[in-house]
Amino acid sequence: MKTNWNLKLFNLDLSNLWNVSSGIQPSPHWEQEVGQAWKAFLVRSASGEIGFFDWPLPQHSDQLSEIDRLAAQFKKNFQSAVCIGIGGSYLGPAALQDIFNPVPSGNSFQVQWISNVDSAPLLRAKQLIENKKSAAVIISKSGGTTETLAAWFHLSHHFSKDSVVVITDPEQGELRRLSKQEGWSSLPVPPNIGGRFSVLTAVGLFPLALQGVSISELMAGASFMRQILTTLPAHENPAVLYAYSKFLCDKKGYPVQYLMPYDSRLKLLADWYVQLWAESLG
Repeated sequence: MKTNWNLKLFNLDLSNLWNVSSGIQPSPHWEQEVGQAWKAFLVRSASGEIGFFDWPLPQHSDQLSEIDRLAAQFKKNFQSAVCIGIGGSYLGPAALQDIFNPVPSGNSFQVQWISNVDSAPLLRAKQLIENKKSAAVIISKSGGTTETLAAWFHLSHHFSKDSVVVITDPEQGELRRLSKQEGWSSLPVPPNIGGRFSVLTAVGLFPLALQGVSISELMAGASFMRQILTTLPAHENPAVLYAYSKFLCDKKGYPVQYLMPYDSRLKLLADWYVQLWAESLG
């Protein structure tokens, strides 16, 4: 069984996962089982039912150009942005922000997140707005997230229509209605990509582009990883094997798990994983 993958920047070693003395033993037919599960996933992805896996493919690159164009426009006109979102509209993008831009310089474009209506982040946002010319980025896949709309209600009077970007469903929802009514700039969230998986759409890419991250390079990395996963057989595929290990742990009565980030820049990655786990598997 393949347990080690040498990737471009690091080595992925899962050998202890299947260790006889410490790992969980799979069924005698495990290769067939994971092969069938992987094939079923690819069929659902190819049909368009699941959108996130194919999103890094080149046919979606036109959206990158629009994101870069709008980000360049806002970076020219503003010094900072208040991003309002919750769940997948916050955790994934904010996690990448901490990874790529852990110590922003004084002259860099500043992005501050609001993920609820707690008084402390709202106060920090108001202080930012007072000290720097700021834009607002409102993110909700459904367009009707209560916490997001409530936070926007508290801050909306600080922003002109030219300083607002909405990232939401391309056709439906309250935010889409408001963006058309108020003349706000907007970017779409693909309907077949769940909010918790939307970090490589405008949800995550626009805030990163505001901070100078090369989103084309980020997507190239995602495309490279997708190529690896689609080339390997299921029984040698690290993503499939990881999913299968979670299935076995649950089946054997081991529902508790730990994800140790070890680096303060990865703290929100752990929080994001908690959401991915809970919303995907219950």
